[in-house]
Amino acid sequence: MKEYKKIILYSFLVFLILCFAKPSLSDDPLTTSTTTTTATALPTTSAASTAKVTTTTTTTGSPASTTTTGAPTSTTGASTSTTGAPSSSSSSNETTPTATPTKKPVTPTPSSTSSSSSSSEVTSSSSESSAGEHPCATDVFDSMSNSGNFQESVSSSSNDPYDCYLQSSNVKFTKSGTGTTNVARLILDSAGCPTSCLTHSYSCAEIQAQSSLNYGTYTFIAKVSPIKNVITKLYASTGGNSQYSDIYFQIFGNTTRVNYGYTYFGQKVNYYKDLTGVVISSTNTYSFDFSKTQLSFYFNGILLGKFDSSAYNGVVFPVPPLTYYTSITSNPQTKISPSSLPTYSDIISFNYTAGVCTDSSDGGNNWHDENSLLYFFTSNCTNYRPIPIFNDSFNDGWNAGGNTLIKFINSSSTQSQYARIGTAFSFSLNSGAEYLLIQYNQTAIPIKQNKYIMFWINGGQLGNQNLVVYLTLAGKKIGSVNIGEYIHGSLLPQTWYKVIIPFSKITITPSTTKTFNGILITGASNEFYDLIYMDDLYFSNGTVCMEESSEYPYYQLGQLLNGASDQYNTGNVNFKSVSKLFRGFPTIEYQLYNNYKAIISMMNGTIDTSQYDLLRLNFFFLHDQSYNNPNPSIDSSEVANSFFLDLQICITVQVVGNLPCVGLSPYLGGQVPNAVWVELLIPFSDLQVYPNALISSITFQTQVQDHQGVFFIGDISAGNFVPPYKVLEDGSNAFKLLSNIYLLLLIFIISLLFI
Repeated sequence: MKEYKKIILYSFLVFLILCFAKPSLSDDPLTTSTTTTTATALPTTSAASTAKVTTTTTTTGSPASTTTTGAPTSTTGASTSTTGAPSSSSSSNETTPTATPTKKPVTPTPSSTSSSSSSSEVTSSSSESSAGEHPCATDVFDSMSNSGNFQESVSSSSNDPYDCYLQSSNVKFTKSGTGTTNVARLILDSAGCPTSCLTHSYSCAEIQAQSSLNYGTYTFIAKVSPIKNVITKLYASTGGNSQYSDIYFQIFGNTTRVNYGYTYFGQKVNYYKDLTGVVISSTNTYSFDFSKTQLSFYFNGILLGKFDSSAYNGVVFPVPPLTYYTSITSNPQTKISPSSLPTYSDIISFNYTAGVCTDSSDGGNNWHDENSLLYFFTSNCTNYRPIPIFNDSFNDGWNAGGNTLIKFINSSSTQSQYARIGTAFSFSLNSGAEYLLIQYNQTAIPIKQNKYIMFWINGGQLGNQNLVVYLTLAGKKIGSVNIGEYIHGSLLPQTWYKVIIPFSKITITPSTTKTFNGILITGASNEFYDLIYMDDLYFSNGTVCMEESSEYPYYQLGQLLNGASDQYNTGNVNFKSVSKLFRGFPTIEYQLYNNYKAIISMMNGTIDTSQYDLLRLNFFFLHDQSYNNPNPSIDSSEVANSFFLDLQICITVQVVGNLPCVGLSPYLGGQVPNAVWVELLIPFSDLQVYPNALISSITFQTQVQDHQGVFFIGDISAGNFVPPYKVLEDGSNAFKLLSNIYLLLLIFIISLLFI
């Protein structure tokens, strides 16, 4: 009996050991796979280090887990800083993460007659022709001599990304210990916490550069904190804080380990390398070389890892433009010895050397220019949710006033045609002296806390209003911008415009002002403007990403799918056009005449907006050169690149029927790009679709008699927003609890063997 007992116990013991050795694979979106391999280092001039790379990949689905063992390679590392671009030599044993393809409802078999385009959100129509090469961006060097190029991050109740309180006073631009070198000193401390730290135990620091960077080589020289459980992060990101696509180095104090990797819209791919004989807390150089298809990481000139990306291998890198950040934070769920605080990391310099882009690449595409009104739609999407100021009612702390008459409008109001979804509000501007003031009665808001302010606005019966938006602080105007700059002119009558204003484009006076607590809207002249209508006023950090695994296609790879039908079209509409291919496949070709309609009907069920959040649309508009651009605010030199297209997207739902249409040009800031592919992620609320509606058809139509051009559709899919991103570090509660349970079971089993 004892022998059987021992066999059972030994078997269970082996099972537990296997649980430790290899993570289980499941459908959990945070499944982790681990690969171990040996990296070959580049020769440098200092102490030797033995390098082993362990790769941790966090992806959606269940990636395979493999282990490759190799003898550690003796390498030469440098404990002092180096300069210049890293060598392009590659590792002899490269580790590239893979991702399991997402299963889709009904997917056609790819069988195109031409090669697929590798376009992302926007691609040039002239990609087939040779394109001139040019630097992707302007080279940047920051010596950390002053704070002019930086913004300190500040935590708030609505934006609290770390387990410590981001505080601007924890950033010091000063001299190093020897007094000879300029540094940006990022401090982590416990003084004043948790009372003044949003209940966090520590205050911490992060700085964001103002430079907009692209493909190229990013080099940080830093001396990081040596204190245990303190994390220094050097990274380039599309947003920063909790908006996450980034490329990063992450260094834990009191270790010889360098973590590095990238995050693509919440899918984190992490690697680490233990460097024996290297003093991590000394001055070291961290750099990565970044192109559209390749990403290489270096430490003091040593190649840590090199990875390739393509449309087919499951590896996806962030898309420029990027901004670089540095931070010092605490390791979540762990404590730092009070006697070791305050501690700091010194950032000594940053250098960016631009890579080479072509006119047809993402880096050279005009629609990725942040000065374009389309930048909000064509730049990187984000996991960070918009923050409501007004959504059917004013959010806590916000109220509307001024010296104007304000009325709330819903479906039962006499002006119900201006209600959009739920409740909107109107205000009157009968003279230049009248204004609307939307004020926040709590702590003033940092101007650079959010990227955009966005809202819907309608000029009502009169239209043609020319309006100015001011930021205010304590009742004083501190910055202004004309709405006309963001809709390409004045408001057309009875037309809803989506206005998206970047905070970076608002000139603040005086420039030392860092916060605001009011938004004032008034006329640009002393004219009678009558009633103006507004709805859905938000702070935003960009278009919210779509969760790729949620995609439900209705037209894709040249085919109607999942019950979608074209039987109710009118006029010249071709659902199998080869005049313009999308990624090598046929498209929907819609000739823009007012008596033609492109209609996609849902014959096998409906799109249920309780299950889906958004509509993904890939389109290509080609302007008819014989048709004059009717928007007088667009200069004639712009016509080749932008066009006031009269095209409406109209939704029909069960029970209610036809909903009000949304104009594509008013939605995109008064212009539609000509001769480029554009991808839009349109929330159903922007199409005036209410929650829990059942969409039975999507119609594209125009009211213009003359031929404006051709509108091609390459893809239409429903989908969901990605979940809000939550920064997860090593040492999370879930991981520690699981490890402790396994450890207790192991101790218990071992003790039974000796009974």
